Amino acid sequence: MIAYIALASLPFAFPALVPALLLLLPGQLLLAIIACIDAYRTAKRTQCLMLGRPALRYLAAIGLMVVAAAGRPAFPLAYYLRANWMEAFWLPTASMSPTIRPGDRFLAHKRVGFGRWSIVVFDSIEYPGTNFVFRVVGLPGEVVEIRQATLHINGKPMQTPAGIGPYSDKNANGQPLIRSDGRPGNGCEGRPITLGADEYFVLGDNSPIAGDSRYWSRPAPGHQPGVVPRSNIIGRATWIYWPPSHWKSLDP
Repeated sequence: MIAYIALASLPFAFPALVPALLLLLPGQLLLAIIACIDAYRTAKRTQCLMLGRPALRYLAAIGLMVVAAAGRPAFPLAYYLRANWMEAFWLPTASMSPTIRPGDRFLAHKRVGFGRWSIVVFDSIEYPGTNFVFRVVGLPGEVVEIRQATLHINGKPMQTPAGIGPYSDKNANGQPLIRSDGRPGNGCEGRPITLGADEYFVLGDNSPIAGDSRYWSRPAPGHQPGVVPRSNIIGRATWIYWPPSHWKSLDP
């Protein structure tokens, strides 16, 4: 058990090993089923009954299962790993399509680095208490502007990786993008945004509908509207694990 837990814990620190975790979990379930079947067959063969009445035996079995589950070292370890290393999330909207589709469930690592084009999960500034997932396009100290469907960093056009973008400074109706307070969109043409020392600019892959940095009017304390402070970033999205048909790495 200890060796199994140690192996299952490795993907929490190393995102590349997530496929190994997805293979280990079904193995653990299969071993648990085999153990239950073996225990049942062994109990049927014995002539020594600890409890005379079937109802008492069933109650005792349920009690032992609860105690065993609560006392397993895997549970406190799982809570620790979730809080400090890796956590599962799901996306209900199409703001990151086609990279992450509505209903996809994915893992985010909390102790790995991220950079431009990384997908990150963060606490929303515009909607406190809500987790958002978008792609990092602007890094601290950079000037970000979207002009003619092209992302510009420090005045130079950026070549986005295959399948990412194009990003737009127009809304779904082709009109100039307006922030939630009625002002022109952050980082849109004619309104470049200069990022502070620990500020990031994020965009959704489905640019026409994504409610990303371009729209935000509410600033985090000590920051400007439209940015994600480093302290709000929970982790880097690394793998889609469900549904199986969408299973893939999210590294750019």
